[in-house]
Amino acid sequence: MRSKKLWVMAAVLAAFASILLVGQVNATSPYGWADGLAGCHTSTPAVAHYAHQQVLDPQPAGGPVPCGTPTGWPAVENKVEVTNNDTVIYEPALQGGPYLSGGGHAPGWGKQFGIAFTNNDGGTWNATSVQVIPETYVEDGQVDNNIYVDHDTGRFFWYMYNAGNAQIQGVCGNGGGGVVAFSGDNAKTWAWGFDLDHDCAENPDILTAKPTSAGDQLSYSNIVYLCGDNTSSGAATLGTLGFSCSKSLNGGDSWLGTTLDNPLTAKQGFYSGKEKDAVDPYPQCAGQSSSAEADVQPLPNGTLVVVVTCNSQTFLSESKDEGATWNIVNKIPHDGTLRTDAAGNMYLVEVINGSSHMTPSLPGSAASSANSKILLSHSTNGGATWSPELNMVAPGVTSVGTWTFAQGTYAHGMVGNVAVTYYGINPKSPDGKNGYSDGFITQTRDALDPNPVFWSGQVNDTGHPLLYNTTTDGNIGITVLDFNGGALSADGRSAWGSWVQDCGPNVATSPGCTTRYPHINPADPDDGFAGRLVWPAQ
Repeated sequence: MRSKKLWVMAAVLAAFASILLVGQVNATSPYGWADGLAGCHTSTPAVAHYAHQQVLDPQPAGGPVPCGTPTGWPAVENKVEVTNNDTVIYEPALQGGPYLSGGGHAPGWGKQFGIAFTNNDGGTWNATSVQVIPETYVEDGQVDNNIYVDHDTGRFFWYMYNAGNAQIQGVCGNGGGGVVAFSGDNAKTWAWGFDLDHDCAENPDILTAKPTSAGDQLSYSNIVYLCGDNTSSGAATLGTLGFSCSKSLNGGDSWLGTTLDNPLTAKQGFYSGKEKDAVDPYPQCAGQSSSAEADVQPLPNGTLVVVVTCNSQTFLSESKDEGATWNIVNKIPHDGTLRTDAAGNMYLVEVINGSSHMTPSLPGSAASSANSKILLSHSTNGGATWSPELNMVAPGVTSVGTWTFAQGTYAHGMVGNVAVTYYGINPKSPDGKNGYSDGFITQTRDALDPNPVFWSGQVNDTGHPLLYNTTTDGNIGITVLDFNGGALSADGRSAWGSWVQDCGPNVATSPGCTTRYPHINPADPDDGFAGRLVWPAQ
């Protein structure tokens, strides 16, 4: 009996010692702080590297961890934002069952748009809808939309492609115009306004900036802008007169545009396209047509800037009068997606696949070729001069697909903090060996340094890729891979990204796909997926 007691006591002591040992290991693990965070890969933390995939050895301490979780709702092309209260919003979350949950290529219509949101960094996701007004239908299957947070006020804005009073999907100019819904309480309650100028626009940008016109009668602290292709047909930008910025003086309730919104008092001008070239052409274009994207950015004094190309050259155009007139101020070395910060610094990113340049709006899966580069440069003098381009692509990744230059760089405290989210293939990884695409985030917090340290991580689980890139996965590319999303959290702790995740390599036979039917539209084989690089709390 005594020996049995001694044996039991020894077992208890051994168990207690093992608990202490595990606690000690967790306490000393450099990434133990992320063990309880949703979807975090503490065993494969982000890799620190210099430009051109030069991995640091040894790895510095205090780096971020990649994390990722599915939203649980079908999705197509997508965006992500983070409110000031750290609510993460993923757009879209297709709802309404197999008949009404459209996906662009498989259209649906209804009186509600859906988003997924999480208040615990991806631990749980919920969905909510916005019913605009009883008489109005939103008609696009939730494609070509965009979202934005004004970090000065916390107001969340959501551009909805097209609205009208008839339940007819895909008809642009059906009376309602582009809808801009907004919420000041983390998507609990909503209001909205209508902008006829940007009906059926190709995911135009929403941004806010300080007023610059002395006569503005504001009922909201910032001017809200909606910038992109004007009066489009809905087939990409086909038929547009050009690119312009509508503005709102009352936080999104009503909009002032070029001619459609207010034909008698129209003051907003075009920054590129047919109307710009005909009415107020840039002298630097020498009679050649101008082109631009929707990536208009604010400067601290309220000036708006955008990248414009013409005459085989690339320029920086600016507006000092809230989008009424635009003038070229600097020639810049190359095209790309522009971001600015609260100190007036500018950042430019372009992606090159082989010998071809790739914009975020071009659909793709993994990439068209190997040896992809994500090139970052910056300017600290208003775009007059630019730093050399640095290739920030993750080590091992040779093929980059759809990508986004994360927004949120203009929020206070974000100087030098930039991130790019993208689909990529690492041919040496288990997924990459099969040609599958994973989700990556590359971030630096010192982009103004001549030799910044980048951090790159894969957000999805190895063995469960985001894209199978097979002919049978059901993912048709366009309206699904046209764009993805990225956003920095206001506290600077996380760089978030959004993607889609295929249900399986064969939409007809893979268990992950067949179990979705019939409660989910068979034409929507992808779910939303959100991930982040998260840094240790300070």
